[in-house]
Amino acid sequence: MVVMLCLLTAAATALLVWVIAAERDFARRRLWLSMHGARADAVGGIGLSVIVTEGASAALAEELLSVEYALYEVIFTVDGRRQAELLELLIERYDLFRAGCRPTEGLPARGANALYRSRKRRFRRFVLLDLRQADRTAALNVAAEAAAYDYLLPMRSAERLTCGAVERVVCEVAARTPRPAVLHARAGAGATLYCRTALVAAGGFGGALRQLKPRTVICDPVTVGRRPPRRLRRIGAAVVLATAAAAAVAAPAWWIGAAAAVTLLLAMLAVLRVGQLRRNCG
Repeated sequence: MVVMLCLLTAAATALLVWVIAAERDFARRRLWLSMHGARADAVGGIGLSVIVTEGASAALAEELLSVEYALYEVIFTVDGRRQAELLELLIERYDLFRAGCRPTEGLPARGANALYRSRKRRFRRFVLLDLRQADRTAALNVAAEAAAYDYLLPMRSAERLTCGAVERVVCEVAARTPRPAVLHARAGAGATLYCRTALVAAGGFGGALRQLKPRTVICDPVTVGRRPPRRLRRIGAAVVLATAAAAAVAAPAWWIGAAAAVTLLLAMLAVLRVGQLRRNCG
């Protein structure tokens, strides 16, 4: 019984720490947005390249290119054979021109058929890579070769940037000495930012990424995925409540059951609170 009580206490403490950390990071984001708004000049000369290797679309390109940070670019990788219509649409819409795509960093990158860049100043830097039969790791390495800026932010299918995410992560990097090789956001979709120089030294994506240091972890979400349907959220809440009731009934002592039920309810409230913070900021 004592062991069970200790475990429940540890779980409740972990939930409290999680919520406090989330509240702190979200407060920092709101403060930053209130001071700088949606626009930002280059912070510490740090640039960011967002890489999309899955789920590329014209709508996603328009959304990502709406970011107004000065040193920022978007890199798309598409298969010119299977996504020929999308490739032609993006080239025409953003007036892209074909450029050289010769590797310069020695990363294990292959399969690049063509590279296109934007020429109009009214668009943010946009790079389009035509890759043939390349897996995600190879596509990321090709994109890293083509990237022009210091930090790389890979995005997965169905992910989107939260409001002010680019400016926030750049400020997090600039505020640390030495600058981190990896910055990981636990909340949201779990995005990870990589220093391009450190990534190249580690052999690229698929290399010894776990050995990259220093590392920084934040609770503020940088990217979010699709929210589960409302029906699934209701089912999840019902499962938590049913589990709490079962724990209260089946426990060997009433106070252990009550503690288990309270811990589960606190877990549900913590998840709801963090979700509310994420929606308010993103």
